[in-house]
Amino acid sequence: MDPLNSNVSYSVEGGASATSQGLTFSINTSSGVYTLSGATGWTSDAETFSVQATITSETPNVVLERVYSISKSKTGADAPTVQLIASPVSFTKNAAGTYYNPDSTSTITAIVEGELSTQTIRMTENSLYGSLDSAGGPPDYSRVFTFNQNRSLQNIQDSATVNVSVDLTLNNNTPRSLAAGNPMTASVVIPTVINGESGVGENGLRVAEGYVYYSQAVAGGPSTVGTPGSGSTYHWVASTGNIAGSI
Repeated sequence: MDPLNSNVSYSVEGGASATSQGLTFSINTSSGVYTLSGATGWTSDAETFSVQATITSETPNVVLERVYSISKSKTGADAPTVQLIASPVSFTKNAAGTYYNPDSTSTITAIVEGELSTQTIRMTENSLYGSLDSAGGPPDYSRVFTFNQNRSLQNIQDSATVNVSVDLTLNNNTPRSLAAGNPMTASVVIPTVINGESGVGENGLRVAEGYVYYSQAVAGGPSTVGTPGSGSTYHWVASTGNIAGSI
């Protein structure tokens, strides 16, 4: 409010200052200039103050009243999100055909979104079939899970679950932590696949069909060859590497 003349006095809630929810409104009773203080301790989202201008040159005095309103403008996300992503692991059956072994490891990545001032990430595994590597220090955004060798088909189908617990502080100084009993949490089941239906490919064909053309006699080889297409049968001799057979 601007002063009308020297015969005007100003007040807020009937005095020179008023405080509500940690926010203080002060006014110069002569000039009407006002200030606000205590914003860091202001606990509500909005406040109102009743401001009066009293014209003392009039009889009776004339009182003009206006309501001053103020509200907070918040930025950032009050509700952060936490997500875990796990890369898949493939398994191959061993030579004996009894168990499966992992072909790779799984990289577990934590994604924390939201406008935060601090955060601490902890990952733990819930599995009998493998383990996480050692944490590299906070923030623990990424870890590697290694499956044990010699897994059964049921072990692979059960896979492994990795959990994450995040302590963080929002920009408005609100904590979400294990100590406060409300940490952000998430979990992921590592995707698993098996190479091939049985894990081991079947043996290839041992029989080849074609034509053998006689060009030079070789010791240990057949003395003559049959007419192409006559159905003569020959075989490899493993001990010598020669072809043997008869018409």
